[in-house]
Amino acid sequence: MLGSEYRKDFGCGSSFSRRGPHLHWHIDVSYINVGGSFFYLCSIQDGYSRFIVHWDLRAQMTELDIECILQAAREKFPAARPRIISDNGPQFIAKDFKVFMRLANPGDQAEARRLIARYVEEYNQRRLHSALGYIAPRDKLQGRDKQIWELRDQRLAAARELRRQRRQQQRDREQRPHNAAGPCAA
Repeated sequence: MLGSEYRKDFGCGSSFSRRGPHLHWHIDVSYINVGGSFFYLCSIQDGYSRFIVHWDLRAQMTELDIECILQAAREKFPAARPRIISDNGPQFIAKDFKVFMRLANPGDQAEARRLIARYVEEYNQRRLHSALGYIAPRDKLQGRDKQIWELRDQRLAAARELRRQRRQQQRDREQRPHNAAGPCAA
């Protein structure tokens, strides 16, 4: 069915995990312009579900800051023992996020935090990812991906059957003999 087309299989070169949640967390630090001042945005993303596990916006980003941010992420998922991956580059800070922040143009750190929280909420809860089979990261993290794909397959099958029936009805109407005198002839 169509569901299998949604599920992209990454090759060996991918650093995102296909085996399960919380095996790899990808950490990234980016600069964010807030009212003319630069702040550091540190975000941690689960490599399996692409769920943003935790993020923080700080005026500085030292090794201790990174350790505190990682600890806060671990406290949200205490059973997780992920391998931490960083390439010291823009691993997963999406272009649309950077555009969003540039257009939103937060005036201060508090406003930037609200905007980032809103973006992360949208990203984790509602944004569909092609690499995840067009499901949201939260759904993937919580293991609802197969259920969502099965429901999609059922809906697509029902829509195909409805279209088939309508085409058949149209062909049946076109094949009926027409009375030359019309339906009102005596």
